[in-house]
Amino acid sequence: MRQTLLKGLWISGALLFFASGCGVLPARLVLGFTAGDPATAQVTSCMRDSNSKVTSKACSGTWRTDDGEQGSGHISGATPDDNGREVEIRTGPFGTYIEPITANWQLYPAIPALIWIPYALWRHRRSKRLRRSARSTDSGPQAQTPSTSA
Repeated sequence: MRQTLLKGLWISGALLFFASGCGVLPARLVLGFTAGDPATAQVTSCMRDSNSKVTSKACSGTWRTDDGEQGSGHISGATPDDNGREVEIRTGPFGTYIEPITANWQLYPAIPALIWIPYALWRHRRSKRLRRSARSTDSGPQAQTPSTSA
């Protein structure tokens, strides 16, 4: 019963971790920066969106990849200083990025957890297997010792 509960907690924790976005966003960014196609973009407009506590910027533009594909839309990481300029970007499956891979350093503490969760699951299963084999060895047939009778 206890082991079933532990297994359920591990699975629930892993699903919660990924569902919360803690593991998805860093993996998404790394994929976009490493597997994305290089392109040249023209930033056409930037607007500042001031909320009560947060100021964000939304820039858009058009781009062309080295293969000749064209696109337009939001460009992550572009600033109002880039408005009207040509900039180098990466286009990936999750959008376009102007920033270098080091720009979102706040997200990278989640990466060790992406490694730790599978390792912890492996260790848990391994220790469970070792305990089971130790129990089966202990409960095996006992060696009979010869008795001496006079």
